[in-house]
Amino acid sequence: MTPFILNPSATFRQITINRVDIGIWIVGAETLVLVTNMNYFSVSVSLHDLGLANGKLVAQVLDSGAAIDLSTHTRLLFDSVGSGAFLVKNS
Repeated sequence: MTPFILNPSATFRQITINRVDIGIWIVGAETLVLVTNMNYFSVSVSLHDLGLANGKLVAQVLDSGAAIDLSTHTRLLFDSVGSGAFLVKNS
């Protein structure tokens, strides 16, 4: 995560969708997505919702109640108050 968050050339944006807090750092051809579900129920967020519809999930780098939807690889799943970090390859 450090090569993204501490990189002075990184582009950052923050989005909140239905009480899901999302930070997005873009460096070159990769994007780091940090997400926290502030709800007390499970939710999902699609890459399309994040403006990353043309991206491909590469890896989950933090799992604290989060997962990649393995059937589509385009949706992030969160347990109640779950958090996760994901790398997305920009296409």
